[in-house]
Amino acid sequence: MSNCTERCPVMIPKVLAKKHQGFCDCQLDQSADVRVVGWNNNRPLYLTSNVHGVSPVGVCTRWSSSEKKKVTVQLPHLVEKYKQYMGGIDRMDQNIANYRVDVRSKKWWWPVFVFCVETDIHNAWKIYRKTEQGREDPLDFLELRRSTVKTYVVKYADKSKNAGRPKNGKKINKRVPDAV
Repeated sequence: MSNCTERCPVMIPKVLAKKHQGFCDCQLDQSADVRVVGWNNNRPLYLTSNVHGVSPVGVCTRWSSSEKKKVTVQLPHLVEKYKQYMGGIDRMDQNIANYRVDVRSKKWWWPVFVFCVETDIHNAWKIYRKTEQGREDPLDFLELRRSTVKTYVVKYADKSKNAGRPKNGKKINKRVPDAV
């Protein structure tokens, strides 16, 4: 965000948007060795890095709304590296957002807990896809979530009639069903 760059102020979005497409403004914070890059794509984009900078500058093709055709614009090295490695986290966020468990609660820790469970399920799906069974008989993310939920519903469906919290002396590896 451009308003969080006090130590190395880059152009504000209104000024950067008026520059030509592909224009790049780079500032360096000497104390932290962090580069802040503002790049005018179709709209201003701001990135920070302590590894990559602007050079070597590459080229890419973008749609120019003013010229109504594709044009080649300069692409900073930092943006190129971001595009190359962005897939994992963005894909995880997308998958989690599609099937998010949305329960309102006044407890501050509930969203953190739900996010951890959602991340665990997504990571299990990614591992499953790399196994031999996952390659032969692939389940999509929703099917894996459903099968996990069904397994736990079957395991814990038979509730004891005693009131209170049941004592469970089983070890942790005995508590997790084999299907999970």
